[in-house]
Amino acid sequence: MTDSAHDILARLPGLIREARTERGLTLEALAQVSGVSRSMASQIERGESSPTITTLVALAGALDLDLGALFAPPPREGRVEIVTADAAGQSEFDAQGLRIRDFGAGLRELRLGNGGSYTGEPGPGGAVLLAYVINGTVEVVSGGITAQADRGDVARLAADVPHGLRALDGGAKIVLARGT
Repeated sequence: MTDSAHDILARLPGLIREARTERGLTLEALAQVSGVSRSMASQIERGESSPTITTLVALAGALDLDLGALFAPPPREGRVEIVTADAAGQSEFDAQGLRIRDFGAGLRELRLGNGGSYTGEPGPGGAVLLAYVINGTVEVVSGGITAQADRGDVARLAADVPHGLRALDGGAKIVLARGT
């Protein structure tokens, strides 16, 4: 997700003030090093003035900041979510020799019986699936292209076209994940 200009401008005052104080600089010292007036630097730090690109380059140089860091989104906080075995959705489709275990967030485990198959509906443009073959041999089809993936292989396939998987020579276990 990209930040809007408003989001970036809202973060700039705090980033510049933080960088200046971390370096032990006063507004006067920043003005001397950057060539930006003390008054303008103060207005930018208080969010009362939007700096020009020239002013940002001067401030970033004086504060030894990568200019891109001023535009980068704030860091995300760490988070771990456990989906227990009991909570993972499961469904069985015996007619196709298919069992699906859906963990959410685009992650699924497929168990295909001998000759069992999985057919996916085309997703949005640019959609990609990663199919990691845990055991067995699988025929992978995407938009009319067919390939074979063996145990330990990962197939990266376009999922914005008709696509599917079929177990060859016995059953197969596959982990599917949305990819890029």
